[in-house]
Amino acid sequence: MNDATLSAVLLLLAGGLHSFCHLCRKLPESRRPALYPREGSMQSLFSFSWVPLFALGAYLAFRISPTLSLVAGLIYFFVLPFVFQIPMVRLLGFESFRRYVETVDGRKPKKPKR
Repeated sequence: MNDATLSAVLLLLAGGLHSFCHLCRKLPESRRPALYPREGSMQSLFSFSWVPLFALGAYLAFRISPTLSLVAGLIYFFVLPFVFQIPMVRLLGFESFRRYVETVDGRKPKKPKR
C-alpha cells in the first residue's frame, strides 16, 4: 500500500472513530452501545484514540505534499463529520438524526403533522 492510500485509510478510520466517540459521549448512559467504555478514564482514552490515526494520516499526506495535507485536514474537519454522523446514528439504533438530537437534548419527540 502506498503512502497516499494509507493516509486516506487512516484519515477515514480516524473520522469514523471520531464521529462514533462524539455521538456516544453525548448519549445518556442507558443508550450507549456496549463497545463504548463505561469508566471515565477509559472513555477519555477511547475518545482521543482518533488523534494518533489522524496525526499519522496527516503526516503521510504531508510527506507527499503540504498542499495535500492541508486539503486532507480541511476535508477531515469540515466534510467527514457530515458523511459519518447520519449513518453512525442509524447504526446506534436511531431512526433519524432528529430522534438522536431529541434523545440527547431530552426533549419529547414531536408528533408528525397530518
